[in-house]
Amino acid sequence: AEMPGMYKKDDYDLAGFAVGIVEKSKIIDGSDIKAGDRVIGLPSSGFHSNGYSLVRRALSSSQQKKYAKEILEPTKIYAKEILAILEKFENEAARSSKNIKAIAHITGGAFYEKLTKVLPLGKCFSINKGSWVIPKIFEIVQNSGKIDEKEMYRTFNMGIGLAIVVDKRIAGEVEKFLKKKRIKFFSIGEVVKDNKRKIVFNA
Repeated sequence: AEMPGMYKKDDYDLAGFAVGIVEKSKIIDGSDIKAGDRVIGLPSSGFHSNGYSLVRRALSSSQQKKYAKEILEPTKIYAKEILAILEKFENEAARSSKNIKAIAHITGGAFYEKLTKVLPLGKCFSINKGSWVIPKIFEIVQNSGKIDEKEMYRTFNMGIGLAIVVDKRIAGEVEKFLKKKRIKFFSIGEVVKDNKRKIVFNA
């Protein structure tokens, strides 16, 4: 991780990771995305261990202390939710096409990098800004640091920790399933045709 101003002499960062395997036919990489597919967002718990260099620049020391709880809220892990969704909608071995087209963890690079990375050529994301609740702490950081809105969406998750692209034909079923499981979600946009892989935010 790049964390300017955090490491002092003899400090180091200790990280861990896990490696898994998946059948090639079950890989979810965005290649099946089509125009009309829906984007469902799962809410974040906060900054998700990302963008803290900008947070420290934007907020004064007193503000950092005042909003310490919101700033340091642990990152939500979506393993249970995703496994439940995949078990429900991707459990047919002979399926000719995927129902769950892509899954994007909105971390470093946020929407502009993490979400567009899953797009195939000729497709674009159309995201509706008012379709989810943006936590107040992001607004505080933006106003205090006088940060451009585009930079906010390029750096922070803005309240959406995970985005799932689902086939338009079963989007309603997925939403019903999430409600039944009491998994909070927002329907935040769709896939449209475009000659460039990009993301467009609608007011």
